[in-house]
Amino acid sequence: KIQEMIEAIKNGKKVRRECWSGDKFLYYVPSSIENSIADKDGKVLYKEYIAIRCKDGDVGFYTPTQCDILAEDWKVIVE
Repeated sequence: KIQEMIEAIKNGKKVRRECWSGDKFLYYVPSSIENSIADKDGKVLYKEYIAIRCKDGDVGFYTPTQCDILAEDWKVIVE
């Protein structure tokens, strides 16, 4: 279930749904302070978020769908 998935990624695990194709998975990105032109001091605080590595290798922000929220086919990737 999605609650278990969130706990797993916060503990450094990768997770995915069994129905996803390719090497697609989610992982946790903790908050951090980075150099940026967006702030007058040259630093910006990035909030924590869940990232998705898509099957083409690109990475983006993950927003769960209704199906993802209700799914019961989440699994932790064991490497």
